[in-house]
Amino acid sequence: MTSQDQVERLLSLVPYLQQHPGVALDKAARVFDVTPEQIMKDLRVVLYTGLPGGLPGDLIEVDLEVVESDGEIYLSNSEFLPRPLRFSGEEALALIIALEAIIDVYAGEAADAAASALSKLVEAVGAAQLGQVWVDVASGDDTVRAALTAAIAANRRVQFHYLGVSTGEETAPIVDPVRIDIRDGVAYLIGFTPARAAWRTYRLERITAVVDTGIAAAAPPDAPPRKASWFEALDADFTVTLDLSAAAEWVSEYLPVRDKKTIPKGLRVSLPVASPQWLTRLLLSLGPYVLAVNPPEAAADAVAKAGIALRELDAFTRAND
Repeated sequence: MTSQDQVERLLSLVPYLQQHPGVALDKAARVFDVTPEQIMKDLRVVLYTGLPGGLPGDLIEVDLEVVESDGEIYLSNSEFLPRPLRFSGEEALALIIALEAIIDVYAGEAADAAASALSKLVEAVGAAQLGQVWVDVASGDDTVRAALTAAIAANRRVQFHYLGVSTGEETAPIVDPVRIDIRDGVAYLIGFTPARAAWRTYRLERITAVVDTGIAAAAPPDAPPRKASWFEALDADFTVTLDLSAAAEWVSEYLPVRDKKTIPKGLRVSLPVASPQWLTRLLLSLGPYVLAVNPPEAAADAVAKAGIALRELDAFTRAND
């Protein structure tokens, strides 16, 4: 079961529990076609949901002791649920960034729809509250993106000039383009190469020119699935495991760890992660006290940001010597 499955269930589970106070744990499990153990996991996630702010009075409360002892589920502090939904500044900003990324990478109907939605969102929230937002996606030349988008829509084979990432050599592959993906701020073309009878991935920023061959594309229907980010690949418990030195043992006292045990160099803790950004801030604050992160990909953003900070500090130091 994936994190997406759990989120989709929670959107129905919380209103259901609000409308059925004291419902039996087993009955709730039958209603949602999962095990009672899974409902218990869901309830532990519910404890971290609520209004923006995340303070105790903002979050939904669940009496887990009653659930475990009597098998009955009660929610409290959830009266805000029937209210009309409104975007917070952070939520609106996240949507604006996503829409800007679509406009920056795609063309045609997708870009037009994103531009329309962006205009309505800014008008509804108020541009003054959002400040100025820049989205930097490594998506290459506008003409290249437009040509590839048109070829995908028309199911046409293309040939383009491509500068290899590792070799630096320019090639001219013939490709049946299928889709454009964005991962870690980089846009990629996913396509099938008839010459090698294989799927290939190309960075859009390294494609310099695109030519329509006039031939209909004939890529197999089984295109590779979009690669999930490390956060999307986590299990339904949204859990990351950290090995910490003894100096960071306070983490187990101040954060809601799900599991902890002593290791030779300190402590191993498993933490529920609500967002990648929160984890990045935590890792940067812990710094050298973090000995290991599992999955390793969860630390990539923190490592990148730390590297940028070190390079800027070095440049500043050199400039002032």
